[in-house]
Amino acid sequence: MSNEVKVSDQIALLLEELDIRHVFGIIGAGNVHLFESITRHGFTEIVCVHHEQAATMAMQTYYRSCGRICAALLTTGGGATNGVTGVVSGWADSIPGLVIAGNEHSKHTSSSNPLRMWGVQGYDSVQMMDQVTKYAVRVSDPLLALYELEKAAQISLECRPGPVWVEIPMDIQSTRMPVSKFTRFSGGKVAALKPTNDEIRQVVESLGKVERPLLWLGQGIRLSGAVGELPGLLNQLDIPALVSWAGIDMLDSDHPRLMGRAGVYGQRAANFTLQNCDYLLAIGTRLAIPQVGYDLTELARGAHIDVVDIDVDEGLKLGQRVNKFIHADAGQFISELLTHTIG
Repeated sequence: MSNEVKVSDQIALLLEELDIRHVFGIIGAGNVHLFESITRHGFTEIVCVHHEQAATMAMQTYYRSCGRICAALLTTGGGATNGVTGVVSGWADSIPGLVIAGNEHSKHTSSSNPLRMWGVQGYDSVQMMDQVTKYAVRVSDPLLALYELEKAAQISLECRPGPVWVEIPMDIQSTRMPVSKFTRFSGGKVAALKPTNDEIRQVVESLGKVERPLLWLGQGIRLSGAVGELPGLLNQLDIPALVSWAGIDMLDSDHPRLMGRAGVYGQRAANFTLQNCDYLLAIGTRLAIPQVGYDLTELARGAHIDVVDIDVDEGLKLGQRVNKFIHADAGQFISELLTHTIG
């Protein structure tokens, strides 16, 4: 009896190892082996949608709802292109998700193929998705199928989360090989980035010197798992706070320290509070244009601004308008800040 197994069957087992209980997608020639194997294995439920955009939208909504990563299964050609909008949406909002896209037979999918179209309707989806995912890769060797999926899933969740894209050509999915031949990913998880003691000390000193301090709390706090720390933070600091548009439900609307949302989508009181503060501490919000406007000289004109963000580019984009940028995980920053202010 042969001890060889089909790659798609091992992928179904891997989804169980990753505790991925649901995937969203539409069946096609480019992913039929994945559909069959996942269904036969029985751990992961496939939710069939009417359009691949719905699959990638559902993938991120699933994470927003329960905090668990899931996957989208896309077929080749139009199936992959249809999923792009949901992927870009997840990229914009830092929502993790694992996209497994099929493609034509691997004899067509070499980067050396000069043709614009591969096989029947295939194309280089990895090149197209490279700039709007945290990781995009094509599996050209069946030995690496599990390795790339495990690696992608970890990358999707660590640091600033986001979608990842793993393309597996149809013949790679159906290849049979011994289980012992599969390469597995063994990379260690990246530890959450902590602020330095000096950075925390400077923030505490700033809070103690000003008359009208203000917190601006963003979605990065939720992504770092620190929403539960917010009531304690506001009670301990005893200063007003704003929430970003994506973080609107992180605090009860009737919290005595919550002034609402500022910016285009905000309330009058919140905008007045922002414009009249003398120290602004932004935690885990990318301070998008609808929040801060186009003319940064008009933003909180009398305030020093400190920004805490896991993404250096986001933290520095306001240029000289930011007094101090603290490169740290929002949850780690809040924990350290609470420790120092309580101490």
